[in-house]
Order: sequence, then structure tokens, then C-alpha cells
Amino acid sequence: MNNYTLRDDIRACLKGRGISIHRLAQESGVDAEALWRFVNNKKPNLTTDSLFRIWPHVYGEQKPSPLSPNKVEAESSLQEKPTAVDEGKES
Repeated sequence: MNNYTLRDDIRACLKGRGISIHRLAQESGVDAEALWRFVNNKKPNLTTDSLFRIWPHVYGEQKPSPLSPNKVEAESSLQEKPTAVDEGKES
């Protein structure tokens, strides 16, 4: 999981349950403004405390699990790689 999938999962939860960000924040004990900023990509991260509070409301009883080796490899390939110019080489 990364921030993008968490945002998408929160949006799906809101739509699926037909509730607002404010309602989800109330139910989970998370600051509504902070949750709104995260979901709308105005703030890059939630605090760990907020993540733990919101988790059961978004994922239910499902517990987080370590990434499989394929997922770790896929997520690491999404990170920006230096180009030849960045490394001081001409192409």
C-alpha cells in the first residue's frame, strides 16, 4: 500500500457507505480537516495515529500484511530513477 492506494480506498469507502469525509472523521476520531487534506492530496501523509484510527473504518478487520517480493519490486520501480544527465553523463 502507498498513499495513492490509501486515498483511493478511503474514497471508495466514502462512496460505498454514502458518507462524507466529515462523518468518517467523526467515526474514526481523526481530525476532519487533516483527513480532507490527505484525501484531496493537499497534504502528503497522515500521522501514524490517524492511520491506525481510520484503518478499521476503511478496511474492516483486514490487517495490514508485509508486501510480497513482487509488490516491493513493483513499488520500487515506480520511484524516479536518475537519468544519464542527472549522473553527470552525456547521452
